[in-house]
Amino acid sequence: MPDLSYHEDSKALSTSHRERKEPLPQREAQATVETEIENRKLKAAKPLLALLSLEERRHFSASIEHDPSETISMLARILHRERRARQQQWALRIAGSGLLGILGFGVVSSRLMDAYSGLAFFSAIFALPLLGYIARSKPRGEREQAAFDYLLQLEDKRSVGLLLELWRSVSANDQYRIQKAMIVCLPQLDHEDGLKMTALQRERLHGMLHYSYYLQHSDLRLAAIAALERVGGRDSLGSLYQIAAGEAAVKREQAVRAAAQQCLHTLYSRLDFGGPEKIPEYILRLFKAPSSPASPVTVHADSLYALIVLLPKLTRENYRQILNPTERDRLCGLLDPATLGLYGLYVYDKLKLYREIVRTLERVGDIRAMNMLRHVAVMEAPSDGAKQLRAAAQEALRVLRQQVAKEKVSKTLLRASSAPDAQPDELLRAAAPAESETAPDELLRASGTQWEGRSAQGAFLPAADKDILIQDRINSIRPASGEE
Repeated sequence: MPDLSYHEDSKALSTSHRERKEPLPQREAQATVETEIENRKLKAAKPLLALLSLEERRHFSASIEHDPSETISMLARILHRERRARQQQWALRIAGSGLLGILGFGVVSSRLMDAYSGLAFFSAIFALPLLGYIARSKPRGEREQAAFDYLLQLEDKRSVGLLLELWRSVSANDQYRIQKAMIVCLPQLDHEDGLKMTALQRERLHGMLHYSYYLQHSDLRLAAIAALERVGGRDSLGSLYQIAAGEAAVKREQAVRAAAQQCLHTLYSRLDFGGPEKIPEYILRLFKAPSSPASPVTVHADSLYALIVLLPKLTRENYRQILNPTERDRLCGLLDPATLGLYGLYVYDKLKLYREIVRTLERVGDIRAMNMLRHVAVMEAPSDGAKQLRAAAQEALRVLRQQVAKEKVSKTLLRASSAPDAQPDELLRAAAPAESETAPDELLRASGTQWEGRSAQGAFLPAADKDILIQDRINSIRPASGEE
């Protein structure tokens, strides 16, 4: 039976409620939204399109409709080209200013007396930077300004790299506009976008965490932290650590610090710091890290979190294979009472490292660390983390003392204090009764009580008495002279 839900002549659709809710209207609505977005982008790009050549205009319009990545690439080429041309103009103006200064100095020196020649020389020297600044302050051209304005209106994550490159080379007002666009674009980044970022772009992204006006740009810093949680690497740990360990006087800064701490936990649990064989290298870097009460965040965050991750992998077997005596002393030296008292209790995540060191020393049974653990076991504990560290040190001391006691017992105890009770069926006996072939009356025995007494104590007599005892035995065995 033919399908009569749609008749080509009458253009009639089925009147059922379900068919009216089919995906066709949804696709049409989605297409309408996309068309509106493209129209809005084309409308925003009109000032730029009016300044481009015919070929550039055609390519740029096609990229807006089909390939947003190509749009970003074309904008980058336009901005870099215009900026390069502007820099060349700056260089020409500065060179011209220098030549004019030198010429003016020569004219003044030739017309005036020698007393004024030095004044003219220094005037020319000071005039050169002023003329150079005036030349550098030339505003952007119309094409560069139109490309920059359109880039800010895109709000696309693919434009983050270009915005980071332009951030430091624009005026304060344009920096503020870039920051507003960054707040929207940075949370959209993913891991693949982070792999495409250059070293300069990553450095600029880290710099956003330490911007001068913290209270005015907390939203930007939160957006940068949200991006680093997905695209950050080991080079991001130091910047995040300074925020996480810093002070937060207002509520907005407390939110930034909490976000940095969460980002740190996510990053170091995901990063690859190598195997346990890298522990000596990290210990050396952290042991030699400068520390001061004024700046406690000058710690190598990379080594700090590397040790937190790798120390639990040390066992009693590989502890002495990986760490030599000097490196073991350095590991214990990180528990120095001076460090714990001045800096350790108040620096973010250092208490976590100290607890891992204490647990490692307990697990591997390093008796040489008992002296350092005694100081930690009696330290002051003004915070919950410090109390946990002190409790861990006390437990480690208890385990190590038991180990020392067992070693002493094994060295001093040579034999058992009493013989074990043997059961009658466990005693040794002959497999079969021995039958003597010699009659009892034919056996040799001593004649007299003197031999019996001496034979019982012969082993304890002097050498002379032993000779007499042997001779008496021979005489008792020799037959009488009458029988011979």
